Amino acid sequence: MQLALLREARAASTSGNHERARRLLDALDLRHPQGLLLEERSALRVLTECEASGSAQARASAFLLRYPASVYAAKVRRACGIETEVLPAPSTAATATFSDPTAREH
Repeated sequence: MQLALLREARAASTSGNHERARRLLDALDLRHPQGLLLEERSALRVLTECEASGSAQARASAFLLRYPASVYAAKVRRACGIETEVLPAPSTAATATFSDPTAREH
């Protein structure tokens, strides 16, 4: 059932019927909030939004942060106009352990 709806949503998005794709993805979210195809569904939602309006960069960045090694990452970056890889900001704990290489010791 999940796969069939996802395929239908992908076909709708690919054919330019972005509103139908959104409705199908919403239905998937309601029926299967933690489904096995969550990454694929998230990627398709981002791609649909970027192709429909070009204004889903925040959603695309969130997807790339959540799934940095996704097979969909390059496609999301291209479709949403994100040129570089989105990397999480370093935590303060991680940065506190490194010394500044430009600082001089006295």
